[in-house]
Amino acid sequence: MKARLVIIVMLLVAVVTDAKGQQQQDFASRFFSLHQDRYSLTCKTVSPAMMERVLQLPACEDNTERRQLLSEIRTLRIVTTPPGDSSGASLFNLAQDLAHRNNKRYIPIVERQDSAIYRRRRGKNTLEIVILSLKPNGTFVLTDFTGRLGDDFLQRLSR
Repeated sequence: MKARLVIIVMLLVAVVTDAKGQQQQDFASRFFSLHQDRYSLTCKTVSPAMMERVLQLPACEDNTERRQLLSEIRTLRIVTTPPGDSSGASLFNLAQDLAHRNNKRYIPIVERQDSAIYRRRRGKNTLEIVILSLKPNGTFVLTDFTGRLGDDFLQRLSR
């Protein structure tokens, strides 16, 4: 009887823990889940396991700065529309609206007519950087970096 009770308690803890983890969506996965049914969107994810494999490539082993930059990234998600899709501008506006509705979570770093960068922090740590861009051909691109990202992450990324 006690063993059954312990198993039931463990299952409840696992379900609650899993549900709690699913509540913490990053910007890209949230945006994709909200709009994938109405728009032609693709979402590509580079998982932590794939990031580990990338760090083992010769191009990273020989370059300590590149290795340091990539080691800060936990997950990378890229949400895009197909080239020539006419919904790019609408999606760009929807993404900005989502960031503005969550303005306590996502702080704007840069906001322009065709690009925007937002940061999510906890204390002094940057946990997420979201880059929105609308390409000249109308393609919408949302790039989302999560991890423990240093304050100079964006500067190093743009080099």
